[in-house]
Amino acid sequence: MATEFRGGWPSTLRRRFVLLTGVPALLATLAGTLGPYITETQGLPTLIVVGGGWLFLSWLVGGPYTYRVTDAGLVREGRFRDTLAEWGVFEAVETTDDRLLVRRPGRWPPSVEARFPDEEDRDAVVDALGRHLPRE
Repeated sequence: MATEFRGGWPSTLRRRFVLLTGVPALLATLAGTLGPYITETQGLPTLIVVGGGWLFLSWLVGGPYTYRVTDAGLVREGRFRDTLAEWGVFEAVETTDDRLLVRRPGRWPPSVEARFPDEEDRDAVVDALGRHLPRE
């Protein structure tokens, strides 16, 4: 049976992504909703659709995923399809007390970060990843 864990982009990158996409999308939605009551500018309700679509896309991209450790690589179970990242695209596994980072070289695609409140769960995932990647 493959080992599974829940994770996603590193928290600093996820936070930056939410601030750069989610906040403007929310502002666009609010402007589209409240704008017609404040001014008579035509087309402001269109911002509701634009902002809502923008929020939906930021949720699709930046949210956490379920990852599965397999012999072929790390499988990300997506919302619409699964994606396999072969072991060659990763450098190493870094662990701290409550965090696990599967590091990739370069800035894109981002590394995979997971947080584990239970140490036994983290150890099982680290052992499964350790069979394929060096630990740091």
